[in-house]
Amino acid sequence: MVDGVVFLLENYFDGDCLTLFTLRLQATELELLLLKQLHKMKAFYLLRPVVNIVTKVPFPCFYIILLGEKDYLLDNDPAKINSKFFLNKETELSKYIVIAQNKLNFQQKSKALITLFRRGHPDALLLNPEDNLFAYTLFPFGEKMKNCPENGIEIKLLDKWVNNRFHKNLYPHKVPQLFNGCNLDVSFIEYVPYTIYHGRNEVKGIDGVMVKLIGESLNMTVRWLLRESWFSYLKNGSHYGILPDILYGRTHLACGGLIRSPELAGYVHFTTTYAISYLTWYLPQPPYEQTWKTMYKAFQKKLLLLSIAVIFTIPVFIAIIAKLADNELSLFKCITRCYVAAWALAVGNSTGKKPRTTSVRIIYAVWMIYAMHLALAYTASLAGLLTKSAHRPRVKNFNDLINTGLPTAMLDVHQSATTNISDPEVRQALDKFLLIEDTDEAISLMALHGNMSILDNSAYVDYTICSKFSKKPIYNSGLSTFPMKTGLMMRKSHFLYKIINKMIIRLVESGINDKIIKSTTKCRKTSRRLKSGQFKASTLRGLSGAFLVLGVGLLVAIAVFFLEQIIYQRNLYRNDKEAIIPYLN
Repeated sequence: MVDGVVFLLENYFDGDCLTLFTLRLQATELELLLLKQLHKMKAFYLLRPVVNIVTKVPFPCFYIILLGEKDYLLDNDPAKINSKFFLNKETELSKYIVIAQNKLNFQQKSKALITLFRRGHPDALLLNPEDNLFAYTLFPFGEKMKNCPENGIEIKLLDKWVNNRFHKNLYPHKVPQLFNGCNLDVSFIEYVPYTIYHGRNEVKGIDGVMVKLIGESLNMTVRWLLRESWFSYLKNGSHYGILPDILYGRTHLACGGLIRSPELAGYVHFTTTYAISYLTWYLPQPPYEQTWKTMYKAFQKKLLLLSIAVIFTIPVFIAIIAKLADNELSLFKCITRCYVAAWALAVGNSTGKKPRTTSVRIIYAVWMIYAMHLALAYTASLAGLLTKSAHRPRVKNFNDLINTGLPTAMLDVHQSATTNISDPEVRQALDKFLLIEDTDEAISLMALHGNMSILDNSAYVDYTICSKFSKKPIYNSGLSTFPMKTGLMMRKSHFLYKIINKMIIRLVESGINDKIIKSTTKCRKTSRRLKSGQFKASTLRGLSGAFLVLGVGLLVAIAVFFLEQIIYQRNLYRNDKEAIIPYLN
């Protein structure tokens, strides 16, 4: 084993940096022999990473990872597998050797190499001691590949230790020209992907540049499979279309025009929230459902009872004290003022002295307008706006979403296209789909936890707030339309899933979205957030108007409040003056 590692270092090590990762607290016999041999050759770094703690390592470098029987690369715990104990950045100039100190079975070899592959290291080598020393890899780019894996990554026995040497070129610096690449099958409906017409209010094509770019980066040729509809039936009773293609594994990715209109979705008499984005992603299926609640239902029972008790108890004490002080202040006025003050504090965040109903109403109205612009409909429901929802969201926040885990469900943004499907098998698969809005927070958190698939930053959002009395729309937000819409879905079990995730994040960070997709403020904010590691909650794009309305409304409410106070004080002064003048006369 040590001789094989030394051979690789002598023949393929052409840099000045060498790093040895040891994942055990106590050194094994193999590790001691390897340390002794490496010390004779060259200076090197020795690192012992800790789970869930980011370890800074030199880059670019030649990395050696020693594996035991129960190490992180072989663990089934996602929290340990996701720990960043190796590099998570560009690695064209880096090389990996994973040394198994004990014989690994096929599943363990797969886990070790796939874990590195998902982090962007497709050409890592695994040295496994069997009856001899074998070198395994996922993508033997040094050889001429005739076929590409269809449903998963295939582990390739690249070379065998014979006569104290490996015979093949185990570490090519780049993909050779002899490698012909692979086909990336993409189903499309409704529009031809390479026919694009930029219209103001019409969509006549789909921008397939992003998918093509991904395919070229993976040395794959994109092959478009055009479909007539989302679901169609053949004479033999089987299905075809982009959703069956994904469900039954006939294609790698599926795209389609996702424009929704009242003619497709139908008119509704309650609040509807939906988003159509350029590219969509997979999400884990939560085990429970969370329905929206109005403001009074959002409180816990004990807190609600306590609030009611305070509202009605404090005025009683105020009235008693006022009575003892010979101040004519009725109990009804005390209750009314305390009730209004409580609403002003809860809804308008106002702590002014003796608030009046006019200012409170202005604050509440402005808060309604502001809440309607928020991407998270739960905020609007807390303001008492929502009585029903078009769909039943299943998570309270994105932390709940991320922590729900498996099984995986596909994101379905074209809900109206799947409502009339009666086939039991397809219906069962579609019932696992999850609908969720696209937000900055989702992009940040999904990128951080590696739980997103392919997405982008432009979305089409429409909110219709309806009165619970008249059942008619009382407010309709302005629509932010984009001429080109593309929805893309991908099986999470597909072998390209993780590496495409990482590529999309890199594309966003590098500003490639400015070239392919319209440059927006949100793109730049997301890019900065991804780079700096700041993953804070945020709202959707285009909220400048909402914040402006909120700010102006609050200023008006404050001005009205002070005007009421001035009038109130003048009335007191006038009343006192009218009472004093007869006495002076």
